[in-house]
Amino acid sequence: MVRVEEIEYVYGKNGKIKAVIIPIDLWEKIKAKFFDPSEFRGIYKNLKVDFEKELRELREEWERNI
Repeated sequence: MVRVEEIEYVYGKNGKIKAVIIPIDLWEKIKAKFFDPSEFRGIYKNLKVDFEKELRELREEWERNI
């Protein structure tokens, strides 16, 4: 069992939570129960996608909608 004290929060300059650090045993339990990130490694490697362009367009769409 993981104690709450073992979970660490990383805060950004604005004071909002930026990241969470959890013990590896908890991560392994979460990973095994819900997903395996390694399944997604390289899924875009065979696609001819301009990621910089896609990111710019997503950012522009985001800014239009806020």
